[in-house]
Amino acid sequence: MVFTHDDQNMRETVCSISNEEGLWTAAPIAPITIQRDGNPMLVHCENKTQIGAQLVEPDFFDKYVFQDLMLDLCLPACIIDGLNNAFYQYPTHVSVDMRPR
Repeated sequence: MVFTHDDQNMRETVCSISNEEGLWTAAPIAPITIQRDGNPMLVHCENKTQIGAQLVEPDFFDKYVFQDLMLDLCLPACIIDGLNNAFYQYPTHVSVDMRPR
C-alpha cells in the first residue's frame, strides 16, 4: 500500500510501482500486490500539481532459508525460492512525500 504525504489532490494521484519483475499502477491507500524481487522497487506518484518518488530496498527474509533447510536440506527448495525471489520482501506500506512540480 502506498501512502502519499502532503498530497493536495489525492483523488487524482496515480502511483506507478516498478521493479525488475514488472510495472504496476495503484491509487494511494489502495492495496496492491506486486511480484517479489531482490532489487530495489521504485514508487513514483504524481497528479496535476505534485510529484513524488521513493526507492525501496528489499529485505532479505531469512525465515524462508531456515524453512528450506529444515524441510529438505535446501535442495531443491533453495534453488526454486532463489529463482523466484522468495527470500526477499518489500515493506507492506511505502510512504511517498509529495512536492510541487
